[in-house]
Amino acid sequence: MAELIFLVGFPRSGTTFLATSLSRFEGVCSTPETHFYTDILESCFFPRRKIPVERISNEFSDRLRLRDLEIDFKLVGNNSNSTSKTNRVSFFRNVVDIYAKRNSAEIVVEKTPDHFRMIDQIRADFPESPIIVIVRNPVNVLLSLKKVPWATKSDIFYLLEWGYLHEKLCKSDKNVVLVHYEDLVEDWDRTLRKIDVKFLTGRKITDTPLGEAVPEWELQWKSNALGNTIVDKAKGSSEATPKLTVWVEKVVGDQMQKLGYNAQSTAFRYKLLVRAFGIYLWLRKLRKLMTYGLGLTSILPSERKLTKTINQQKI
Repeated sequence: MAELIFLVGFPRSGTTFLATSLSRFEGVCSTPETHFYTDILESCFFPRRKIPVERISNEFSDRLRLRDLEIDFKLVGNNSNSTSKTNRVSFFRNVVDIYAKRNSAEIVVEKTPDHFRMIDQIRADFPESPIIVIVRNPVNVLLSLKKVPWATKSDIFYLLEWGYLHEKLCKSDKNVVLVHYEDLVEDWDRTLRKIDVKFLTGRKITDTPLGEAVPEWELQWKSNALGNTIVDKAKGSSEATPKLTVWVEKVVGDQMQKLGYNAQSTAFRYKLLVRAFGIYLWLRKLRKLMTYGLGLTSILPSERKLTKTINQQKI
C-alpha cells in the first residue's frame, strides 16, 4: 500500500511547483488535480458507508479530473478488500495505490488546491496522511489569477476567500505542514529538505519527477511550474504596485501577519466581510448538498466550465 500525502493551497499559490518538486524525491510521484473532495464528492454525495463498487467505478470513470490519472477504473473494484462494496475512503485509497503502481512509486502526493477547503474532512478520512499547505503572499496570488482563463471572479471575492481560509487555517489545531512559496523560490533545495514529513525523511532528490502533475490541457497556464526556471523567473519579477499592496493589506492584513508576512492590520469593515464570507461559503456548500447530493443532477457547474475550457483550447 502506497503512503499518501495531501498537498493543498489557495489557487495560484504554487501547489503545482511544490508537487513537481516533491516528486523529485526518490520513490515519490504526484498526481494531477483530482478534486475528489470538492467537485466529485459533493456532486455524488459519496458517503462513508459502503456502496457497490461497480456503481462507483461507472460514476467516476468518466469524470474529467479522475480521467487525468489515466488508470483503469475496473481495477479499482478488483483492488478493493471487498469486491462487492466500498466507501469513499477505500475507493480513493485504491485509486492512489493503482496510480502509485503505474508510476513505480512508494509515496503519492495528491495535489488539489481546492482541497484547502476540505482539510477537516480529509483529516477525518485519512488521519495518518500528512497534509502540506503552501501559502503565498496574496498580492502575488491576485496578480497570478489575472493570467489564467478560469479566474473569472472579482479581486475582492478572491481576497475575502483567501482571508477566510487562511484565518481558519491559523486557528486550526489540525496537524498540517506549512510551506511558504517565497521560501521555495528563494532556496529550493533547502526548503524541500526542511519539509517535516516522515515519509520524505532521508530520501534522495533526483533529477526527474515521477507522475504527471499537469495534464496536457492545463499546460497553457502551468508549464512554468514544471521546471526550475520558475525560480529565476519569480526572483526577478514583481508586478505589484504600492496601491495594490496597501489595498490587499487593508482586506487581509491580519491573516498575512499570522502567516509571517510584513503587513498592516486589516481595516475593521473588511474583518466583518471576511467573517460574512465564511457564512456565504457554508450556504453555498449546503446548496450543493441539497442540489447535487440528493441526485437532482450529477454534474457540477465547475465541471461544465472545465469542459468548456478544454473544448476552447482544442479549437
